[in-house]
Amino acid sequence: MNLLKGILLSGLTLSLMGSTLGLPDVALAQRGRNPGRGRDIPSFAPGFDSRTAERSLRDIHKATEEAFRVERLAAQVNNTLASELTSEGYTTLEAARTAQAAGNFFQARELAKAAKALFEAAETLYEGELGYKVGRYGQPEAPSRSYFDAPFRVQERLFRAQAELNFSGDRVNPLAKQLVEQAQGLVSLNPAEVSFNTDFRVLAEHRAAYEMAKAATHLLAAERGF
Repeated sequence: MNLLKGILLSGLTLSLMGSTLGLPDVALAQRGRNPGRGRDIPSFAPGFDSRTAERSLRDIHKATEEAFRVERLAAQVNNTLASELTSEGYTTLEAARTAQAAGNFFQARELAKAAKALFEAAETLYEGELGYKVGRYGQPEAPSRSYFDAPFRVQERLFRAQAELNFSGDRVNPLAKQLVEQAQGLVSLNPAEVSFNTDFRVLAEHRAAYEMAKAATHLLAAERGF
């Protein structure tokens, strides 16, 4: 698994650098020119929406950046669920890159968003183990508003994810179903009990649950096509 991570992250780094420097992306061999935005874009069939391709590629890069942050934390502390989520994140991110290369930009974008949410959930669980929010440069920071909001927002997100699972009928995405069940297992706090004295680990678990439910909805959207 470590070898797979290394190979994938190396490829994603080259992709990110290529996009930043205006060089060819490794996943997109042919490029045209978009005079309206002054950036290189993939050359596909007539009617191709360059902005859609750029958005999906940008979401893939965001997920890649989140993967690097997770790896930094994974080297410091252990959490079984976080490790599992990270593994699923890499698999989903690779699927997003495959969809991008094939020109399936909506699917690529939804898969990339799902991967980012999986990595963010893992990152938050690792922070819960550490006992503090990790800043951009690795320093401890006070919890942001999203941690205190999570106990209030997670139930709504879980309800939406469950509704979309029900809508899927017999064609239920197994990972999405698993994520919703795991997220439900992390939710234990009554929102009325939230205060500045609430255990940070509990807040982190609720924030992770929110991200997991969010990942599930993006996975389902990628599968549906809308």
